Amino acid sequence: KHPIILPKEAHLSSLLCDFYHLQLLHAGPQAVQAAIQKEYWILSLRSLLRQRIWKCLPCLKARAKLQHPVMSDLPPERVTPSRAFSATAVDMAGPILLKESVRRNARSIKAYIAVFVCLSSKAAHLELVGDLSTDSYKAALDRFVSRRGLCSSIHCDNGTNFRGAHNDLMEIRRFLESSEPDLQDYLSTRNITYNFNPPESPWMGGLWEAAVKSTKRHLTRISTNRLLTYEEMATLLCRIEAVLNSRPLCRMTSDAGDNPDFLTPGHFLIGAPLLSPPEVDLTLLPTNHLSRWQAVQRATQEFWHRWSKEYLNTLTVRPKWTVPRPAMSIGDPVFIMGQNSPPLQWPLGIIEELHPGPDGVARKALVRTTRGTYLRPVARLVSLPPADPPDTSS
Repeated sequence: KHPIILPKEAHLSSLLCDFYHLQLLHAGPQAVQAAIQKEYWILSLRSLLRQRIWKCLPCLKARAKLQHPVMSDLPPERVTPSRAFSATAVDMAGPILLKESVRRNARSIKAYIAVFVCLSSKAAHLELVGDLSTDSYKAALDRFVSRRGLCSSIHCDNGTNFRGAHNDLMEIRRFLESSEPDLQDYLSTRNITYNFNPPESPWMGGLWEAAVKSTKRHLTRISTNRLLTYEEMATLLCRIEAVLNSRPLCRMTSDAGDNPDFLTPGHFLIGAPLLSPPEVDLTLLPTNHLSRWQAVQRATQEFWHRWSKEYLNTLTVRPKWTVPRPAMSIGDPVFIMGQNSPPLQWPLGIIEELHPGPDGVARKALVRTTRGTYLRPVARLVSLPPADPPDTSS
């Protein structure tokens, strides 16, 4: 009937808001206000409750939203004309079940698909890998290099972007993380630079993620209940690879006046889509070797001219992450958002290093926790609200 009147600035008012908020199992401002006003009358209580609930750490985790930095420019490998697969990205897909042999009672075995993607032309190369050992991975890389040429750089997602079952996800992740030193030594002798994206950042490898998605799309639609042998699956992957390399690089329209000779990744591999009909025999036409060589050179230059005119302009669009976000600083306390863990289990850490890109915007950070130091994308970090000033009232 006669509640105790307290000012908003009193430290006791903040303590009462926190106490009732916890007593009511992190209820909202309306429920907490109704409970407090049974015994106390705090001036501007609604405003104070919003401030205190906004600083509640469990509530902060529950309502956390991703804050992506502004989208960066494309790397030079994506916008620079170069030989096919000079700059390559690789991703692992699977597992898929195969038959050990053609026998009726043959047991099933696991296999994986190594998806190689050219960063400039989006050409795809698929390799069937028997297991997740380092030797099998290097053998697949040797087969790829022997047929497509030596790469200058290879980009990889570090194994944290796979969307399979949890056990398969952890198996692929452990393989790539444990074999990274061996791969670095193996590739350094061939002057190949291996670049790993930060863990839990699949959007940084969207190009090869899309290639994996397209490969799985074809594979799931043509697969039957019958298990394939290793040889049959390798043949099927080659056919899927031909389809992927015959897709148009630019969006097709229904306009009848458009050029039917659309540009595909196959133009940068063999000069035409891989599924195009054979060319007419022109060997009997009178021409000299120089003009024939000039014709080949002109055709190659025309492909890159069309690539710059038709395909490159489509990469300038930035559909999202166009608004700058408040930048984090070294020493800021943050929560590390986990993909497979509930919010209340997110670890608390402190930013030790920031890795800015060429535009000066930091998109990767080194975070120290009680369990170790981890490299994480800034978009997976949740900033904590500022601490309360010390109470100086008597």
